[in-house]
Formats: sequence, structure tokens, C-alpha cells
Amino acid sequence: MPIAPEQHDGITGVTFSSGGHRLLGTLYLASGSEPKPTALLLHGCPGLQQNGDLAVALRDRGWNSLIFHYRGSWGSGGRYDLRTVPADVTAAVDHLSGGAYLPVDPRRLAVVGHSLGGWAAILAAARDPRLRAVAACAAPVDIGALDLDDAGIERDASHSPACQTMPTRSADSRRDSRAGDGTAM
Repeated sequence: MPIAPEQHDGITGVTFSSGGHRLLGTLYLASGSEPKPTALLLHGCPGLQQNGDLAVALRDRGWNSLIFHYRGSWGSGGRYDLRTVPADVTAAVDHLSGGAYLPVDPRRLAVVGHSLGGWAAILAAARDPRLRAVAACAAPVDIGALDLDDAGIERDASHSPACQTMPTRSADSRRDSRAGDGTAM
């Protein structure tokens, strides 16, 4: 059943599927009953930035926005893999276009991303005519230069707190263990 404007307080949790995995997100909904433009906000490599400040600013200016987390990051199912980020973005656009949210106008969708999210935003907008606008900030120019074999992805994901399920050593203990090798700050 579609969510109507009176059924939310400006924010609601969402889940949708991508590649058989459950992705988590938050939909920020602007006030009013008419359908509104909606921005899909794409974070960079999983870390600390989740774009909540931008989502609230857009909502307060009459836009809806969806923040979601790529596979394997921030509680979303699956394994984090740069190669699946574009498919996750397409699944998010499918979800927004599916009619489940009456305040979302599927004819006025935009995508906004920074860093890795900027790269994904540009790819998504180039491939999907449902995305009517794109904004990218600090997007990588040559993502192909990244090491995308399984070992490289595993190595890179192991450094991201958003992709870790087990506690890791503290920053202090890592710094102390490097103190003698000339790399300590």
C-alpha cells in the first residue's frame, strides 16, 4: 500500500532489493500533499558521511530525498563491491519510481553524489532517462584505475568502518604499532 503524506513525519525507513540483497535507506519527505521532486543522495566510499544534513536541507526546501546504503555497507545485505554500486543505484531508482510513495513524483527524479557517489551518479544519469538531473562533487575521474579484483576489494573494504561487522583495533593502537616504522604522524 502506498505511503500517503499524512502517514509520515517527514522521514521514513525504506528497504528494497538489489541483486537479491536487502538494502537499507531513509526517505526524507517534504511537507504537503502534492508529489514533489526527489533527489537520490549517494554517499562516497562507506565511511562516516551519510548525507543526512543535505537530506534535511532539501526536505526543508520542498524536495524529498532518499539516502540508501550500497551492498555490504551500513547494515545493507551482501558484500561491498564497487562493481555492484551502479546496480544498487538502479534498484534505488526503481524503488522510487514504483509508486509506493505518493509524495514522490517519479517524473522529477535527480541524483546527487560525492566522491564514489559522484561517479555512480554520473553513470546512473547517463544510463537511466528517469533521472532528470545530476550533480556530482569530487567524483573520481578514472575509477578503472582502482584495483577491482576480489583481493583488492577485500583489502579496501577491510579499511572502511561501514563495511566491518567485527570490532577492529582502535586508531591509537594502530598508530602505536606504526610508531617505529617512520609512518606515524
